[in-house]
Amino acid sequence: MLTPPPISGVLSAGRAFHAALRQVPRPNFLDRRAHPWAVGDRVAWDEQDVDVIDDLSVPFSALLELRRPVKQDAAQLVHADLTGNVPAGRSPRSPSSPSRAPRPPASGFRLLA
Repeated sequence: MLTPPPISGVLSAGRAFHAALRQVPRPNFLDRRAHPWAVGDRVAWDEQDVDVIDDLSVPFSALLELRRPVKQDAAQLVHADLTGNVPAGRSPRSPSSPSRAPRPPASGFRLLA
């Protein structure tokens, strides 16, 4: 069994990765991604609307109401899964895409808090 790296190492690697991506332009393929995690990401950032089944409309609306604007100086590509535990887009032919749409750099660390 592999031992996960210390969280401090993950944070340092994430900061270095985000610094390296700071000037990389947004890739066009990001808008074509349609897996649930990509759609959920765009909904969370108010970039896409989705229809939900009636049974989920009330909790979904409540979650949408909890969104708040994020202050940012500039958006940039961020790593979507610094700890490697989100299987979005993984298959033998399609390895995980670590970068997401432009986001505030700190958003790559949101699941580590």
